[in-house]
Amino acid sequence: MTIGVIATISIREGKNAEFEELFMALTEQVLANEPGAVFYALHRTKSDSQVYKVLEQYASQEALKAHGQTEYFLAASQKMGAPPPGWSRLLLISKLWMRCEIFSTPVSLKITLI
Repeated sequence: MTIGVIATISIREGKNAEFEELFMALTEQVLANEPGAVFYALHRTKSDSQVYKVLEQYASQEALKAHGQTEYFLAASQKMGAPPPGWSRLLLISKLWMRCEIFSTPVSLKITLI
């Protein structure tokens, strides 16, 4: 079963560029080395420039678990240093249905919480 993650990450003020650079390098590693990682993308919220959302999708629960145990994920986590309170919140979701029309606007998603 496909498993999705929406992670909310709050970072310290003035650390945006450093965080984004580190996360982009992590994203390249994830997508190049994890066949079970279907989707992995970082987004900054418009309402608070210190809050980011990471949208992730994995082919299975095992792929998600393996992701969290990779050397590059653990190294990136360590480089981020001690997180501030409320640094990360995770929401796990299960994909039920998705339609995406390439080169056009409509995207339909139907998700449910596990």
